[in-house]
Amino acid sequence: MAPSANERPALLRARRRSTSPNSDKLLHLTLWIGTQIGAFLLDEAAVHLPLGTHFGVARAGRGQRAGDDDGQAGERPDRLSFDLRDFDETLRGPFEWDLKRYVASLVVLARDTGVSERAAVDAVRAALRAYRERMTRYAAASELDIWYDLVTSDQVLQNLFESEERDEASARLHKQARRRTHTGSAPKLTRVEDGQLRIIDKPPNRTRLEDLVDGPACVHIVTEALQSYRSTLPYERRYLLDRFTFADAVRQVVGVGSVGMQIYLVLLEGRHGDPLFLQLKQAGPAVYEQHLGSSPYPNHGQRVIKGKRLIQAASDVFLGWTTGGGADFYVRQFRDMKVVPDPAVIAPVLVQFADMCGVVLARAHARTGDAVAIDGYIGKGRRFDRAAQVRQQLRRPDECGPRAAT
Repeated sequence: MAPSANERPALLRARRRSTSPNSDKLLHLTLWIGTQIGAFLLDEAAVHLPLGTHFGVARAGRGQRAGDDDGQAGERPDRLSFDLRDFDETLRGPFEWDLKRYVASLVVLARDTGVSERAAVDAVRAALRAYRERMTRYAAASELDIWYDLVTSDQVLQNLFESEERDEASARLHKQARRRTHTGSAPKLTRVEDGQLRIIDKPPNRTRLEDLVDGPACVHIVTEALQSYRSTLPYERRYLLDRFTFADAVRQVVGVGSVGMQIYLVLLEGRHGDPLFLQLKQAGPAVYEQHLGSSPYPNHGQRVIKGKRLIQAASDVFLGWTTGGGADFYVRQFRDMKVVPDPAVIAPVLVQFADMCGVVLARAHARTGDAVAIDGYIGKGRRFDRAAQVRQQLRRPDECGPRAAT
């Protein structure tokens, strides 16, 4: 595909400035895509960025950071941070696919929450402007500055709310985060039976393995998966995992996007009865593979986890992958202070929220791609913003980005 006359100046600028050996591939810059910013646009390609990568809030370790649902905790919760989540479809691919899916998701969120078309247009423009300006900053930044860059929950709240509302929003956020911990979740998810801590079954959401028709096969899958999972952790985290013992496991049913996939919730116990919930979630081929080729990883759970670790500044310490019964799985903590923004709360401040999401998406792309090349390609002016075809996104948000062949 040859660049148009309008594209050539930006292309030439990027070629002169970039030191990357792949800087000539500017019309098809590759990086990790397919994360989620909000589950508002569910289709074959499933790249739900802000309101579509799930932007979420989670805890971050010292000098690092994290997100939601896999919001991703760091070493110890010093502060809450804002990041991308949901990496089931992640794969290396063109950065513009993420952007198009992102702005379409903003429009879908606006429609679902009754936000005006004008506000939706403003949100899309704010998102693109924030992405463009932050990418320019990253193009001049050191690699370590990019890698450790962090958006905290305090920064997000300051951008979204006036001072009189900020304290209340912050208190509400931290209260939610404290509840979404292993200890905070245990009273609702567990009970003691015959002196042993067990997960409370609640069919069809949580079903004991022995009550399933294929119960013996599920027991075998979980046993095999846990055994091979351990080897995918770094040594110090295997050491930590070994301090816990197996207590219980159930089959779990979660969101509509996981229909037909095997998901297991596993309960481990520490020395003092402290709970650790791990979720084993089946991973299949990314939808993007039909457009971009097969993943280089032999295990699709490995593909998901590698993407998470690359994109998030501070990922869940128990992230890993495994195989059980011939199926691929990835493993993560089920609860780790991860909070997903409420669409009803976000709707009145959609423009400001879109701005923050654009910043975080730019950081993800700068970590996994070439910030200099992307910055040179999109340029300094507003031509990039206009090229995103805001009005078209408003008319046809479901046609944005690649679609599966029919």
